[in-house]
Amino acid sequence: MSCVLIYSHNVVSMQSDPVALVSLKNNHKPPASFAKIGQTETQKNNLNPKWKKFFEIDWFFESKQELDIQIYDQDNDTATLNDDDFLGCVQTTLGAVVGGVGGRITLPVQYKGKAHGTMTLTVEQLSGGKVG
Repeated sequence: MSCVLIYSHNVVSMQSDPVALVSLKNNHKPPASFAKIGQTETQKNNLNPKWKKFFEIDWFFESKQELDIQIYDQDNDTATLNDDDFLGCVQTTLGAVVGGVGGRITLPVQYKGKAHGTMTLTVEQLSGGKVG
């Protein structure tokens, strides 16, 4: 998972410390609501992060599995991201990523209704109907 030219709230340095929070809405198992899958590592002073962390997800071909990826500027060491600056989000489906050319898709990062940079998501098929 990587981003290019994401939004920065820091007008002095024009840099951010981006971290991504990944959630999945799995309509395969009621009740359908977003659940946190995990969080990437923080990339210090970087508007073009390339996160190394990957997430293993069960993929159900017959179900719509919605992904919500929220990007924050992690400015402190608190356990939550509620007090960090929101940089934007990407919403898509797991099927769209799996169906992308080579298991890759690039989407705009949305911030306040406008595109601010892009995010590229890549998947690879693992054993037992899982993708990572």
